[in-house]
Amino acid sequence: MSIYEEIKKTGFEIDNHESDLYCLANDITANILKNYEFKSQVTIFTSKTDKRLWYDIPFAYSPYWDEKLSEADNN
Repeated sequence: MSIYEEIKKTGFEIDNHESDLYCLANDITANILKNYEFKSQVTIFTSKTDKRLWYDIPFAYSPYWDEKLSEADNN
């Protein structure tokens, strides 16, 4: 299961910018990220919009890559 699928399964709010996955920073998502292969690439930021802490997980937003693969298949 991808990190995107694991976090989505929690039901917590997620967002993205292109291929980067954003998820709320809390105990549950922190626990998921402990086992993430690329956890050294994950950063945390405070949203300017909602003032909450979010994780930025580079290249982990799977729907972005699914769309890119679909586009490539159609060319």
